[in-house]
Amino acid sequence: WYVTSCQFTIKHGDYWSHTNLTVNGSGSYMIYMWNYWNYTELSIGAKGSSGESHVQAAEKYAISATASPSTGGTATVKGNGGEAVASGNYFKRQKITAKATANSGYAFSSWSDSGAAEHTFYASKDVALTANFTANQYTVTFNPNGGSVSPTTKNVIYGQPYGDLPTPQLDGYTSTGWFTEAEGGTQITSSTTVNITEPQTLYAHWTVNVYTVCFNLDGGNIDGQTSIDDIELDYGEVGSIATPSKEGNIF
Repeated sequence: WYVTSCQFTIKHGDYWSHTNLTVNGSGSYMIYMWNYWNYTELSIGAKGSSGESHVQAAEKYAISATASPSTGGTATVKGNGGEAVASGNYFKRQKITAKATANSGYAFSSWSDSGAAEHTFYASKDVALTANFTANQYTVTFNPNGGSVSPTTKNVIYGQPYGDLPTPQLDGYTSTGWFTEAEGGTQITSSTTVNITEPQTLYAHWTVNVYTVCFNLDGGNIDGQTSIDDIELDYGEVGSIATPSKEGNIF
């Protein structure tokens, strides 16, 4: 004789699941059940004249998600009713959601299984997924702040050094570097790591050149002094000294 119908009652924590099964002859039957949080798949077998039956847990698969590079974002998998995690064990045919979320400065590129940033599939084997992220590029504009510079723009990559920066020119001044503000701000050098998330303008800062002026009285004098000290003047500054004199000569 054969089992023709039965009810299975299974407890998950504090909750019970009830499933009816009608058996049309001998064989194995698959039951899919949901409770509030967990997905359960059981294989039910009805056997022989003794009326034996057995319940066996279905296969599970190890599924994981990893971000590449690790600084690019997060990658998770989640079974229906479960939490988003980096890895887990899931029942055969269980619906899985893989989700890739880019960090600031990065963009999602691709999954190793060619899915969209967030996509679903059904567990059928062990699988290690990789979410690939690409660092964003941003345009930096160089403002010479009264001088001149070439080139005037450069593309930089998030998370990488700025690299070579142009040298600005301004008559009578020496550049002290590139800064994030026209006055003050943070200095940016070739080794500074790019952490901007939008186009950026850098400003040249300047220090005025100082020049030493030396005087040769050529045999003359100023108020009886046959030599005078050197003086230092900033570029563009106007200095003054007394008029020298020399016997028999006009200055």
